[in-house]
Amino acid sequence: MGLAAIMWQEYVYFKRKFGSITLGSMISPVLYLIAFGWGLGGAKHTHVPAKERKAGSEGMPKTLPR
Repeated sequence: MGLAAIMWQEYVYFKRKFGSITLGSMISPVLYLIAFGWGLGGAKHTHVPAKERKAGSEGMPKTLPR
C-alpha cells in the first residue's frame, strides 16, 4: 500500500505542475537552438568578391596534394 500511495502522490503533484515542468524543460533547448542559429546566421554573410578570387578556384578548395 505504501508504494501505491507514493505513486499517487507523485501523480497528483505532476498533474498540478505539468505546465511549469514542461515549460521549464523546453526553455533550455529552445535557447540553445536560437543561439546556435544566431551564430550560424552571421556565417552565411561571408562572401569573397569575384575580383579577389583566383582563376580556377571553382567549387571546393584543393587542399590535398596531387
